[in-house]
Parts: sequence; structure tokens; C-alpha cells
Amino acid sequence: MKLPDPQHYPKSEDLLTAIGDYINNAHASLAENNIDELAGLDTVVDTLCARIIAMTADEGRAFEPKLNALRDRLDQLQQDMTATKQAMEKELHELNARQRASRAYRKDD
Repeated sequence: MKLPDPQHYPKSEDLLTAIGDYINNAHASLAENNIDELAGLDTVVDTLCARIIAMTADEGRAFEPKLNALRDRLDQLQQDMTATKQAMEKELHELNARQRASRAYRKDD
């Protein structure tokens, strides 16, 4: 999954859509217990925000609900990633405990 390049999306609406698609793909990947690297997404979102700030007040206000929805989706993704990471860490810890117990049991034979 490749991070959207703002240069390929000169229209802010298109960049917003590309960011949304990226988040959708990250959620789908997370559903399969894959945690994708999101480094750089903040820079892409910052670029979108800078474009919106440069708009007229009316144009910028039109983006407000979309930006709020994007923020909510990013927050949800973060929460889901944290939960998945914690579940994976717990599973790994349990696996390590079973392996130690198994090795200890073999030593007793």
C-alpha cells in the first residue's frame, strides 16, 4: 500500500479521497492482523490542511465536515492499531510462556 503523493493530486478533494482510500486499505490490512507502516501519512494530511488554509473562507468551511470525518477515521484507525498491537503482544507473550514450559517439561524427562 503506497502512501498518496500530494503532487499526484492537485485538487484538494482528490487528495482527501486518496487519503481516505489509504485509510480504508490500512483498516482492511489491520483486519488481517497486519499493521502497516503509516510513517509519512501525517505529512500528507498536513499538505491537505495547508491547501485548505489557503482557500477562501467559504471554500475552507465546505471542507470542515470532511476534515472532521477524516480526523475521526484516523482516530479510529489509531485505536484499532493499538488494540491489534496489544492483542499481538499478548499472544506473543503467551506463546513464549508455552515454549518455556515445553522446554522445561522436556528437561525433566
